[in-house]
Parts: sequence; C-alpha cells; structure tokens
Amino acid sequence: MRRERFRDELKTKIGRVSKDDKGDVYILWKAYELLLIKNNTHRYFRPLSIVDVELRPMLMNEEMLYMNLQRIWNASRIGINVESDVKILERMVEDARREIVDKAIKVIARFMDIADTV
Repeated sequence: MRRERFRDELKTKIGRVSKDDKGDVYILWKAYELLLIKNNTHRYFRPLSIVDVELRPMLMNEEMLYMNLQRIWNASRIGINVESDVKILERMVEDARREIVDKAIKVIARFMDIADTV
C-alpha cells in the first residue's frame, strides 16, 4: 500500500502526511481494513504465535552470532589469525542456543518430546 493512496484521509485524520508512527499505524490499519473487506487478510496479516513473540528475537540473535562466526571461520581459512575471536563467538553461539532451548522448554509444551523425534 502506498501512502499517496490515503493522503487526504491521513491529512484530515492526523493533520499532516509526514512519515511518523501515527501515519504508519493509520496506513497499516487502512490496508488491514481493505483486506478484511476483501476477505484476504491471510496473505499479509497472520496471527502471532507464542514462538513469534517469545523465541523469534532469540533466534534472530543466534542467527546473527552464527553468521559472524562463519565470517571469522572464513577469515581464518585465508590466513588471518583470529583464534581468540573464534573461541569467544563459539561460546556465545552455544550460550544463545542453550538459552533458546531453555526458553522453548518453558514456553512450548512437549518441546523435548518433539526434539527427541527429530
């Protein structure tokens, strides 16, 4: 959805058309309202699950740490001395993964049963 499409409504509702939180919220609401009328909300707005709220930030952090670890591994392959950084990042990735599993055990019932079958 483009801001220009709701420019007049946004200006009468808020008083200006600048990019701010109120304007963005209004645009999202109008997009949701139009999709609701068309019965097409499943494409753009999906319900949030407990995994999205509780685990997604932790998973994103772990992914970022692991990507940095891969970069350092690649640097060590071409001859750069990064042994201390590798050990620190490996420990950070392991800690992040342990934290994710601990949180998943608390949040998701039967998490360990599911993990054992995989």
